[in-house]
Amino acid sequence: MSEDSIFSRVETALEGEAGEVRQELDVVRSALEELLRSGDPKEKASARRARLAVDRTQALFDDLFALREKMQGEAATPED
Repeated sequence: MSEDSIFSRVETALEGEAGEVRQELDVVRSALEELLRSGDPKEKASARRARLAVDRTQALFDDLFALREKMQGEAATPED
C-alpha cells in the first residue's frame, strides 16, 4: 500500500480530532458553494454531486470518530 493511499489518509485523519476534519471539509464545501453561485450549468451540476459526496464524507467521519470514542471508553472501563 502506498504511503499516500486513501486508507493511510483516512487513518491519519482519524488520528487527529473531529474538528480538524470538519474544518478541512468546510473549505471544500465553501468552494463548492461558490461554484453553485457562479458556475455554468455543468459546473453547478458537478458541484451539487461533489457537495453530496462531501456531506456523506462528513457523516462517515462523524460516525468513525464516535466509534473511536466509544471504543476508547470501553477500553478504559475495567472488566468485571
